[in-house]
Amino acid sequence: MLQEREIKEHVKEVLRKYYQSLTTKKNQRGKLLIDEEMIYNAIREPSRGDVKIVVLVDKSYHVFIESKRHAKSYFCVMNDTEAYQYTDRRPYDYFVSSPDPNQNYNLYIASVFDLNMLDNAKEKVNKLSFYSMILGILKPVGQDTQYNDKSQGEKRENIELAEGDLKWQHYRKLSDLDPKKKELEEYFFGFRLKFRRYKQPEEERKIIILPTKIKEMVGMIARDIYPLNLRNVLRKDFQKDHESLVRYTIQVLSNLNDLVNEKRKNVKQSNEYIKYLDELEKEINYQISLLE
Repeated sequence: MLQEREIKEHVKEVLRKYYQSLTTKKNQRGKLLIDEEMIYNAIREPSRGDVKIVVLVDKSYHVFIESKRHAKSYFCVMNDTEAYQYTDRRPYDYFVSSPDPNQNYNLYIASVFDLNMLDNAKEKVNKLSFYSMILGILKPVGQDTQYNDKSQGEKRENIELAEGDLKWQHYRKLSDLDPKKKELEEYFFGFRLKFRRYKQPEEERKIIILPTKIKEMVGMIARDIYPLNLRNVLRKDFQKDHESLVRYTIQVLSNLNDLVNEKRKNVKQSNEYIKYLDELEKEINYQISLLE
């Protein structure tokens, strides 16, 4: 199990130091390259557009930032000490902001090996993905001076928001054409559920259950496992087979319910999303009742 809080604190510190490097670079050169400028602005004013962070975990934490301009393209943020160990990552626009190799942070282009790892790593096993907005990177403890584009009341309220609440706010503001909306849609409405369709091998499937498709999708899962046209036949003439399929279908639906409850832990104040989870749980329990 990944130590999510520890990872996010590490990323927060890395990005804070990288922001300092970018600030020095901007002051000395007058401008940043376009990808650097996007990251700089995302850290400085997250409410106006953040960036997606992906952390790969092995013996250390590798901090990647997804490009906002190119799909499936990533940068890695490293200091000089780390860069000496990973020479296959090419510098994006190397700059010396500090003589200390442990404090001189730059952006590096992810290697082919990195991209393969990012594709194949399993979320929350050896990979953690989130958006920079949730980190509050420039916000000093006990102060709100960095976020001058928000009122003090809004900032105090955001302290109480869970990670999922912040993502939900972000999701609601995005255009349907924004690719980030699709990613957040999978975060809120996606479930990885292991089950077998009737007379097929068991496998893990990614299922998207949108608020408008709750009845349709939950009913489809139950019917895929135990088709309706078989239920009366098996119930009447093959009682043991019927009971076996009923137990298995109920177990799968119960597992889905557990996944719903896991998502509840990430939100506190997003009433619209909480209502969605309530409706989904209600439909799951209804499908279970049809089998009992």
